[in-house]
Amino acid sequence: MSSVSVTNTGAAALAPASSQAAVPAIEVIGATKRFGGTQALQDVDFRVMPGEIHALVGENGSGKTTLMRIIDGLLRPDEGTIRVLGAEIAPTALAARQHGIAMVHQELSLVPTLTVAENIALQAIPTRFGFLRQGEIERTARQALARVGCELAPDSLVERLSLAERQLVEIARVVQLNPAVMMLDEPTSSLSADEVERLFVVLRRLAASGTAIVYVSHRMDELYALCESATIIRDGRLVARVQLAQTPHDELVRLMVGQQLAERTGSDTIPGDVCLTVRGLTTERLNDVTLHVRSGEVVGLAGLVGSGRTELARAIFGLDPLRQGTVAVAGREFHARSPRDAIRVGVAYVPEDRGREGLARELSLKANLAMAALPELSPAGIVRRRLVDHSAKHFVAQLDIVPPEINRQVSTLSGGNQQKVAFGKWLATQPQLMILDEPTRGIDVGAKAAIREQILTLVKHGMAVLLISSELPELFDLADRLYVMKRGRIVGEFARSAFAEQAIMRLWSAHEAD
Repeated sequence: MSSVSVTNTGAAALAPASSQAAVPAIEVIGATKRFGGTQALQDVDFRVMPGEIHALVGENGSGKTTLMRIIDGLLRPDEGTIRVLGAEIAPTALAARQHGIAMVHQELSLVPTLTVAENIALQAIPTRFGFLRQGEIERTARQALARVGCELAPDSLVERLSLAERQLVEIARVVQLNPAVMMLDEPTSSLSADEVERLFVVLRRLAASGTAIVYVSHRMDELYALCESATIIRDGRLVARVQLAQTPHDELVRLMVGQQLAERTGSDTIPGDVCLTVRGLTTERLNDVTLHVRSGEVVGLAGLVGSGRTELARAIFGLDPLRQGTVAVAGREFHARSPRDAIRVGVAYVPEDRGREGLARELSLKANLAMAALPELSPAGIVRRRLVDHSAKHFVAQLDIVPPEINRQVSTLSGGNQQKVAFGKWLATQPQLMILDEPTRGIDVGAKAAIREQILTLVKHGMAVLLISSELPELFDLADRLYVMKRGRIVGEFARSAFAEQAIMRLWSAHEAD
């Protein structure tokens, strides 16, 4: 089995003296895992010291989540050993809990029909003589929420929360356990900048008390701001362990993907006729929104979480009812009472939450890719299986979905490959307008590059794209024009030549007091 030397120069400033011992808080030796013919991990060594905040880095599909699920006891390795503070433990979920291992999963695991307090209590339900201690449940929830800077009421139903709020509840549920080893898989993918900073304060505090933290994120600025060191995995194999202070950003990306990524800026197309026209659109959360998108153009929507960007996408696609205003595609005005109405006029929508809204994760890859275009794949109402298979293979190849097995269950794919499926199912409908809500949220740099390349290809062939993103660099890279939203309104419009981060941030800040 391979051996990897461990250094921990950054942890000393945060960790107590006991963390200076040479025994890792968590150590995995020779982890190997296969899924059928797919080698997910091959002889991987991994370790994190007490008090260390350590990044686990790699493209989607590299094996990061598989490794964390093995540590968490949710997957049994084919080979390998797990040690906590030097003691070997069984590869089971029970053993992981007993030894203080806890994980915040990328795909949220909350029970939507329970309250916030009940979800937080699920891992350690307080009882007395067999009866639930409701007061203790709510008190614990308030404390846990306060630790992550969240002001939600403990009796709020989870199904009524936004994605960002659910993410904070998931994190609070794990933080309140005070784990010895805490693993976080894309914990900030739906959080605002302020929420991210509050989370970082909590994690630094936990590390200072001796907790070993494994942090997975595809946001490079977060890794460099929070973590001292990183382990890089590529294609299921250990590539390197590095100190981030000594590793330039470009070098880290090269280690992840095995090559330098080509830089692309803008769509380099000449926009055509107006494809989407929105006039005076008003809903429960939108107020008099007017905008347009031309064929062959990427138009960005910028704004803080809750600004109304997603609500606008949902209204155009027929998911939220209109109170006033009109929507037209290619000059044809329509009133979408359901997504079916929008699809008929050539509108496609890739939602922010692919797990709940974008995919049927328990179905196969080919079933998901065929779902939106089923009428075209079912002449005379009869599903043509050969046609479905051919279409699925075409988009698997076009989007480089890995592994390229069309009968594979979508839930077994990495986050980046799931996002490619959510994207690809709409390509089969040949839409005129593609609405993309955070299309690169929670995916690695390689998958981001693939999605961006597809967007550029679509607009090159005349499609209109409305792109919602919380990352201004992504909007600056891809958008030809940019609208800024605040409190359900359009508060500014920028041509590409006028893009400026400070100007846009000043604009939405200037409206805070309105």
